Amino acid sequence: NANLWRKCSTANCNEPGKVLASGSCVQCDSSNEGGCVGRASTFDAEPCNDPTNTMCYTMMISGKIVRGCVSDLISTDKTKCTLGQDCHQCDATTQKCNTDIYPTTRLACYTCLQPPCNNHEAVSLDYCQAYVSDERCVTITDQSSGRPIRMGCKSGLTTSEQSTCSASSANCKQCADSGCNDPSKYAGASSCIQCISTTDSDCVNPASNSVVQPCNDPQNFACYSR
Repeated sequence: NANLWRKCSTANCNEPGKVLASGSCVQCDSSNEGGCVGRASTFDAEPCNDPTNTMCYTMMISGKIVRGCVSDLISTDKTKCTLGQDCHQCDATTQKCNTDIYPTTRLACYTCLQPPCNNHEAVSLDYCQAYVSDERCVTITDQSSGRPIRMGCKSGLTTSEQSTCSASSANCKQCADSGCNDPSKYAGASSCIQCISTTDSDCVNPASNSVVQPCNDPQNFACYSR
């Protein structure tokens, strides 16, 4: 099986890393693998169907991301990659070369799907799954408490959430820079450094390295150390 062996004729050319990279690319589709957009570097490179393949690609199709071997593409898509039309190609001899964020202007937003969105364990910074030119990071807040109840990319909101943002700018904050909907902006009087020294050495000294997090009770009025 040609996919199981490689031959070369220069000194040290069968170095393990080079052998893996040659003819191999990260291969994924964000339509069924969300990590293909922002965490492709954690995926394994896979041998291409054509062992002589020399290029890998990252292509955007209707806002979604597909990564793979250029040799697997049809001729029209190969041309798009050569011209850089919604496609970036790279040298397959560089291990996992096709894992960069594409396009480079893709927005990353803090995401929280279910309330309470008041601690960093419930919130993650993720690249938007879809790519739209007018993408925004959003934070939907509770009308009474003002606390975040939904965070993420505008393109990822449900129809109901989209309606909330269209109807009320007071309860839906929008911004256009990566990470601009940082939950720490909502940290106020009911926020404290929250840590335990048995699991976090910085909790003893200096505790200032720890992140201030909103308290579960928005009416909290004091912080403590013991």
